[in-house]
Amino acid sequence: MRARTSVVVMAVGGALALAPAAGAETVTLGSAAGTPTLNLCTGSTECTYVPFSNAYSPSLVVPFDGTITSFSFNSGSAGGTVTLRIVRPARGGRFTGAGTSAPAAIAGGPQTASTSLPVRTGDLIGLENANDALLFDTGTLTTFTAYYQLPALGDGASAAPSNISSMRRLLLSAVLQYTPPKGSAGGAPGTVPGTPVIPQCVVPKLRNLTVASATQALTAAGCKLGKVTRVRDRRVKRGRVISQQPGAKWRRDVGAKVAVKVSLGPPKKHR
Repeated sequence: MRARTSVVVMAVGGALALAPAAGAETVTLGSAAGTPTLNLCTGSTECTYVPFSNAYSPSLVVPFDGTITSFSFNSGSAGGTVTLRIVRPARGGRFTGAGTSAPAAIAGGPQTASTSLPVRTGDLIGLENANDALLFDTGTLTTFTAYYQLPALGDGASAAPSNISSMRRLLLSAVLQYTPPKGSAGGAPGTVPGTPVIPQCVVPKLRNLTVASATQALTAAGCKLGKVTRVRDRRVKRGRVISQQPGAKWRRDVGAKVAVKVSLGPPKKHR
């Protein structure tokens, strides 16, 4: 059995558009329109992409309990497969894998595949690929991809994203079939009832900050100062941060500790 490297990724993009229907209503989440010229993961790395508008606002959020009946994607390459993934927000900034479609072969260009995946209000929708397919259009300055590396996020497993990459927009949409709640006329265009808020700490860059300034930056981001190790360094001034663990832009649960190494100044000269 071939071993695979897995990376779970969260990408920005997507819009919400309501579609008229008779009987059970439908809503189209996201958009596959665009020019797919970019990828994110390379080689045989398995990646799961989930669109976000920003760190606290997922784009492809399920507005009502129902069933995903189809999904559309757009690829600038051919070969390999994609699968639709359902990701459910959990506590502490984590997400739990909650469903996977059958694989759809990538032929290149816009495609639509049928599926039948039950979903709950607040679930997020993503796309999985393991052969570096070109599934992204160029994003804006505010477009980013939040992702975390090993272990893989399988169905039933929970984990939090840990890093970000900018300037990519995932070309993905999905059709939700649902029955509006009693007394409701359905969601208004552009609204997503039950959108989850996902509190996390995006670790700030601490290099060259004093310990006091680093502590303030971590507090503002939602993290805490962890172990402080003092070592001699020729390049960084005494009292300033040399390095940190985890590094800048990694995502951690609110309150997570960040360890730092602080300079004692250059080594002492021996006579």
